[in-house]
Amino acid sequence: MYGLRYLIERVYGLKGYLMLLHFFWSIGWSGTLAAGGLYEINLADTTVSREIRIISSSTNSLAEQNAFIQSSLTAEDPSLVFAGYSAVGDATPEPVENNAWLAVEAGTIFGVEVEELDFLVGNGTGFDVKSIEAVSKGVVVIPDALSTSLSARSHDYKSDSFGLISTSGSVTNYSFSVIPGQQRDSISVIDEGNENYSVVSSGTSALLSAAFEKSGTSTDPDRSEFTVLNQRAGNNVKVINQTYIASVVPEVSDSLIDFGMEGTYFVSSSEGHDSNDGLSPDRPKKTIAAAVALMPEAGEKVSLKAGDIFEETLNVPLSGSVGSPVVYGAYGIGEKPVISGASDITGWESYKGSIYRAKVGTDVGQVFVDSEPLEISRYPREGYLTISSVQTTTEITSNEINTGIDYAGSKLLFKPNSWSLMTVDVLSSSGGDLTTTAPTSYAYKQNWGFFMLNNASFMTYPGCWYYNSSDGYLYVWLSDSSSPSKRKVAVSVRNTLELGTRKAITIENLNLNASAGHGIDSSPNGGGYITIKNCEINYSCKGGIFLNSQNDYSEIVNNQITNSKWDGIRTIYCDNLDISYNRIENSGLLYSLSTTGTRGQQSGNGISASYSTPGTSHIHHNYVEKAGYCGMVVNGLIEYNVTRNVCLTIDDGGGIYSQANGSIIRYNIIENAFGTTEGEAGAGTTLANGIYFDDNMDRGLAENNFIVRCVQDGIVFHNTTNCMMKNNYVVQCYHGLKCDSDGKNGNSAIGNTVVELNTYLTDYNTYGSLVNIRNRSTVSEWDANTYYTPYNTKPFVSASLDPIYSEFPTWRSNSGLDANSEIYEISKGEEEIYYNETPEIKTVILTGTYYNLKGEQISNVILSPYTGVVVVKAK
Repeated sequence: MYGLRYLIERVYGLKGYLMLLHFFWSIGWSGTLAAGGLYEINLADTTVSREIRIISSSTNSLAEQNAFIQSSLTAEDPSLVFAGYSAVGDATPEPVENNAWLAVEAGTIFGVEVEELDFLVGNGTGFDVKSIEAVSKGVVVIPDALSTSLSARSHDYKSDSFGLISTSGSVTNYSFSVIPGQQRDSISVIDEGNENYSVVSSGTSALLSAAFEKSGTSTDPDRSEFTVLNQRAGNNVKVINQTYIASVVPEVSDSLIDFGMEGTYFVSSSEGHDSNDGLSPDRPKKTIAAAVALMPEAGEKVSLKAGDIFEETLNVPLSGSVGSPVVYGAYGIGEKPVISGASDITGWESYKGSIYRAKVGTDVGQVFVDSEPLEISRYPREGYLTISSVQTTTEITSNEINTGIDYAGSKLLFKPNSWSLMTVDVLSSSGGDLTTTAPTSYAYKQNWGFFMLNNASFMTYPGCWYYNSSDGYLYVWLSDSSSPSKRKVAVSVRNTLELGTRKAITIENLNLNASAGHGIDSSPNGGGYITIKNCEINYSCKGGIFLNSQNDYSEIVNNQITNSKWDGIRTIYCDNLDISYNRIENSGLLYSLSTTGTRGQQSGNGISASYSTPGTSHIHHNYVEKAGYCGMVVNGLIEYNVTRNVCLTIDDGGGIYSQANGSIIRYNIIENAFGTTEGEAGAGTTLANGIYFDDNMDRGLAENNFIVRCVQDGIVFHNTTNCMMKNNYVVQCYHGLKCDSDGKNGNSAIGNTVVELNTYLTDYNTYGSLVNIRNRSTVSEWDANTYYTPYNTKPFVSASLDPIYSEFPTWRSNSGLDANSEIYEISKGEEEIYYNETPEIKTVILTGTYYNLKGEQISNVILSPYTGVVVVKAK
């Protein structure tokens, strides 16, 4: 493609090349450069924005080209005025504010380094560099004179090459049209026979060729994808994605979302105006603020246009009523409308070396470069420093810090225990002495760890930033050490959605991105009956969703929540909740933290639903991946969930954690509770568990859960009463089943399967166990369990028995437990673990010689929903 563009420019010149861009703007196309030298084109009408790779032709009117450039500028910033073209060697004009000159080549123009097709925008004293995507990246366009070089071609799938195939059902001839200028060309995909297909063009203008790429093969076809374009009446664009399956005509898949046209008030940042009444899609308001000023009330809906971006906060002004909520959602066809907490930053100047700065003037929560997060400056860059001594509640000394740095203004995060990471501000420093604000909840501890964020002196490596609240400047050092003036830099400066104390509100089909606080926040308390569904919430500086007390009878359903600094979902003192079908990833991870720090103890959960009336909430069918603390901290009925990779920032938690009486935890899959001891004094074994019932819990039930790879306990009861483990399947955990209670009683374990594999995480021979009961008197019943182990080395432990470590016969005799339980030695072979994370029964066909854990040969396994099994493949 680069060679093609080069040829075009050599024949027609760069301005001729630019002239051809107008056509794409007129039908709503803008582009971005793709990997591999292709160009990705966004296809859009008033309701849709999709992506395709194409080649096409256009008109070459200079007036149309200039109009296109001006409209591109206006769409980006209505104050910008197109002032003409510029090249290396041109005289520098007066830098009239907001006048924009388009650079026709790369180099130094008007004293500023620019890339080809950048704009030089006057600021009154000089020139800022600005890139307009529709112009700078655009499309590859082909003049009519070159169209013959792109004549229709035929490709044979059977030869393991790539090509076009029919588009739907049994249809083999599929026609579509495109409007180049005012002329219409017909483009057809024709079945040539023998699985050969060709593209045919008719009309007077140049050929439009669908583009495609293939990564699969004829024997592994599922990764072969291609795209065709259908330009229907007007500018209604349809994108069809297809996958090749040998000898089968692929189905058409239309990925666009149709949100409908319902609403009381309509808002469009791209097409609206606040002088409109906002009562129809044809006359939308431009800003959310203007729409909510109309005071939407019970039964009304505020609809945001699909595909639009709103750089403002949605402050909900009025409550709805039970059964008749106020709804905030989307209309039209396209992606979910975005409410962004981020604003673009311009006006960059060189500061020192590869560090640049720009005036922001308001607190910065996080920084994005081309939509990717930049890490906040950190000291040390990795790991923790050590508190050498503690003088007062606000004064500490560290012998490990650089004594030549002024740490005032930094954020300091420290570990006072395994399950907390506290955040304070550094007020002053002298040598190794630090004075901070007073910690909440827990105090400093000698020999425990800390680190600091956000200081100019911490900017010793590329890929970091620092905000100076004293002078309002943001400092960045990009990963490639380039100037940020040629990149899109945005910072989180505002919250995205504030519920306040409102009642009966529905939030649906919105994308809430880069909030400076919570993605959705209900503070200081709520009115209840809140519904949040089908939303995407990403990069919140605090939590993804936070419902404070009194938000009873609320639903959080089918949302995707990623990259929250605190918790993905958090509710406190809320009863009768339904939290279901949510996907939550990357909550409270250590190296994603920013100026908001953490919320303190037990921060960084996928889902935290705490301090509610026991047994009133239902938490089900959620998926949690990568949590700084627990996958879930919950109360009520917890079932059909999956948690993976937890306790990555702090420790002494688990996949699912509860202290609430009467909680039922069943049919969940929990995998990889690895834990961390970083920053802990005398760091030893991590304390990450599968299911964790904690202090003073009564009548809890853990039943039919599948738990795999926990560095501490598969299931642990810690100071609980009358709690039961029943029919759980626990695999490869340091302690399989554990009761760690003093002065409590009535706990039991019935019908569980505990498996230790030949491949293990730690030294089970010396320390680990299938069962660990600290005090025998705390257990009332422990029977009908099945144990599998490759070891014969005392896998049963009780500190209250003699001997403490025992093999199964001795254990059964001394404890009086496990009278009807069985133990098996696992056959040597390759252990394989199979899961079923779906609501349907799943059958796995085993190829080769396989055995179950009792040594019986099997050919398949049948898995009920949200269960798993271990099988052994013969060597």
